[in-house]
Amino acid sequence: MAFPIHFSANVKSIIRHNSNLSTFVLAPTGRFPKFKPGQFVHLTLEEYDPSSHWPESRAFSIASAPSNKQEIRLTIGRQGQYTNRILNEVQEGQHLALKGPYGELVVTPQHNSDEIILIAGGTGITPFCSYLEEAAIAPEKHQNPIHVFYAVRQPSAFIYRSLIEKCAQQIKNLSTHFYSEETSAEPGIEQKDAIVGKLNLKDIMTRLPNPTMGQYYLSGPQAMIKTFSEELVNTHGISADRVHIDAWE
Repeated sequence: MAFPIHFSANVKSIIRHNSNLSTFVLAPTGRFPKFKPGQFVHLTLEEYDPSSHWPESRAFSIASAPSNKQEIRLTIGRQGQYTNRILNEVQEGQHLALKGPYGELVVTPQHNSDEIILIAGGTGITPFCSYLEEAAIAPEKHQNPIHVFYAVRQPSAFIYRSLIEKCAQQIKNLSTHFYSEETSAEPGIEQKDAIVGKLNLKDIMTRLPNPTMGQYYLSGPQAMIKTFSEELVNTHGISADRVHIDAWE
């Protein structure tokens, strides 16, 4: 696993999806950390003094491919006082301090027969975007069947759907399943083929050809991760070593 380092970056651009959700495109200045898809970095708004302790920060998954050495993407939702500050204060051109990479949510199938099952709620899709974008660059290196289950509250929150669909054009063994708890009341927002309703494991299992052969990767709200990981093992009989979640530091 890559060794964490401190590094800095300039805010190249900001995509404001809505008042509570933005994607920050950061251009590292100087040494760029090597990372694997699924890993995350810590971002701080404070001045970092290398001779002192690391200041208050928050962890965010990298949503871009490791082979892109020019920039990294972080999608950040409003979840508390510190993320409020990030969304309200950070501007294009601003200089930020980061450290990383961290995290064990790295897709690593053990066998050719393993099915890769990526289950994401909301912004939990970001570590999987990194993996899929990298896989789309060299699909011949990713022969295991891949299944994506991406759930949001309403269709307008599918901020990475187009990226996933673009990856699916390159990765022939990739199947996608989109879930929206609500239908859209916003003009111009298409429901398309999204399944209306909450994401649930019973439905997921019916859509998998070989559920017991799956390597399950869970990312999203902590309540979802806890419930799904327990149900996979206790209800659906999936071996615990086939269920992967991240331990955020």
